[in-house]
Order: sequence, then C-alpha cells, then structure tokens
Amino acid sequence: MRYLNNKDLFKIMRIVRKADIKDKLLNMKLPRDEEGNLSVSENEYGLMMILEVLEGAPEVEKEVFEFLADIANVKTEEIENDEFELLPQIIDHLKNQKKLISFLEQAFK
Repeated sequence: MRYLNNKDLFKIMRIVRKADIKDKLLNMKLPRDEEGNLSVSENEYGLMMILEVLEGAPEVEKEVFEFLADIANVKTEEIENDEFELLPQIIDHLKNQKKLISFLEQAFK
C-alpha cells in the first residue's frame, strides 16, 4: 500500500464536492434541549457526522473505489468485490500515517 500525498488531497476534495458532504454537514439537524443547547454527546455528534457522510457515499461510489484501489495498489474490481478483508487493511494503513494525522491536526486547528 502507498502513503497519501498532496495529489490525493485534490482527489478527496472532488469526492467531497460531488457527494455534497460540506452542505450536508453544515445543514445537519442536531437535537437541542429547551434552552437551545446541543443535547448530544461528542460521540453521538461524531456518529451523526459519519452517517451524514455515508449517506452521500452512493453518489461517489465509483470515485471512492478508484481512490481506495489506488492506495492499495489493486484493481478497482478487486476492492469492489472484496469481502471486507482489504478495506479494514486500507483503513488501518491510513490511520497509521503519521504525516497524514499531523496534517489533519494542523488543518483543523
């Protein structure tokens, strides 16, 4: 598997734009209490964000499979037909990229 690089950011941004993830996250309906304060925990909020992102996934299925196949150095068909063996490996690989994690931490500060 290969490490992500600057070129990949543009691929990711195209996927995010096509799936309309930004607008979905900005327009999320969040539960609030009587005073208008958010009434969800950080974990619940994170889960809600993940579900919003996944809701847009079918619109970018082809692009996501191509991107993941490129990272894993396999053909797109291989990742499409994978029985959940390769995908967890890719996720673990991405989670262990210290430069990516450092970049994301800086970007979200």
